[in-house]
Amino acid sequence: MTLAHITAQLVDDPWHRELGESLRALGEGQVLEVEGIPVAARAPVLATLIRRLQCPFLLLTARHDQAFEFQDTLATYLPAGQSPLLWPAPETLPYDLLAPDRAASAERVALLRRLVTDPSAVVIAPVRALTQLLSPPETLWSQAIEFRVGETLSLRAFLAHLLASGYQRAAVVSAPGQFSHRGGIVDLWPPGSRLALRLELFGDE
Repeated sequence: MTLAHITAQLVDDPWHRELGESLRALGEGQVLEVEGIPVAARAPVLATLIRRLQCPFLLLTARHDQAFEFQDTLATYLPAGQSPLLWPAPETLPYDLLAPDRAASAERVALLRRLVTDPSAVVIAPVRALTQLLSPPETLWSQAIEFRVGETLSLRAFLAHLLASGYQRAAVVSAPGQFSHRGGIVDLWPPGSRLALRLELFGDE
């Protein structure tokens, strides 16, 4: 069930209009404190501001379970196709010896790509997620490769690029961040893609 029609009516409400204009007027380093909003009203108020301002939003929660719950609540007040994104907290502590979850890492890369291309993305994140260092956007884009049918490709250089970018070689590709190579066929699963991709080469073409 969606309640987006509620926020559509609240966009021109005087209180929401004044709050939105106050937020838009904030300069760097300035803070606006809003008090007295009941817990049950926070999602519709935020959804109304999101619709009104049409700019990126970062919403913080104390814990990951709160972020997950608020993602569902906020989505009911937003139009279809504008669902908030959930930024996962790190699976390990900074000094843990455990290897990070590759699926979660792939999810974060996909979210970073979405943030670069979507000027009005809404992200909900637990506070601990902000403790994780991230690569700058230009580093992310520099690792992207665009293919066109008929172009030539150095297979050896391409496989080396995949390994340098953090891909894991596997016998069968079954998760994001993996690739396999058999003759002139390369299967790979880029982060953010719903399915794995297959690249077939005829020689170097």
